[in-house]
Amino acid sequence: MAADYLEDMATQLVAAGLAGLASATTGTAPPVGYVIHSPSVGDNCCDSGQLTVHLAEVFLTDMADEGPHIPFPGNCCAGIWKATFVVTLLRCVRNLTADGKPAASSAQASDAGDLLVDLWALLTQLDDQIEGDTLWPAAEFPGIHCADITLGRAEPVPIEGNCAGWTIPITVRLNDAGPTGS
Repeated sequence: MAADYLEDMATQLVAAGLAGLASATTGTAPPVGYVIHSPSVGDNCCDSGQLTVHLAEVFLTDMADEGPHIPFPGNCCAGIWKATFVVTLLRCVRNLTADGKPAASSAQASDAGDLLVDLWALLTQLDDQIEGDTLWPAAEFPGIHCADITLGRAEPVPIEGNCAGWTIPITVRLNDAGPTGS
């Protein structure tokens, strides 16, 4: 349904992320995954972790070269709509001991290694689905192809409390008339 377009896109990203993390070799269960409105707060990171997707921006690009974006809402007659979603993975890490001392370096290294395994599983899953045109299948999202999707630069989420992880932006060209048929 056209009205659910952006929500459905975000939900597809959650499913892709969870599928990738299910194949990670850390021995850690796949995290809880859901769509949220804004950058993530680590409320579920110490159970099995959390994977969230939020819409960071919707913007118009210059139709001529699809270069730097024009700030939203821009000139609707001269651009191509794009959206940037952000996938955030948070896991529990050993930061401080119960008595407030730093966790052992071996524990910190183990957690960092697991987060790198998770990141690679997540990135390769997203890349495979983008390359295979299965992240947003044409039957449900007509007109979106591999060339319309940019997998952005993964950035670490600094340790806060006992949560740490990664964010990955994904920008996609939107191809829907919207609920009003415009």
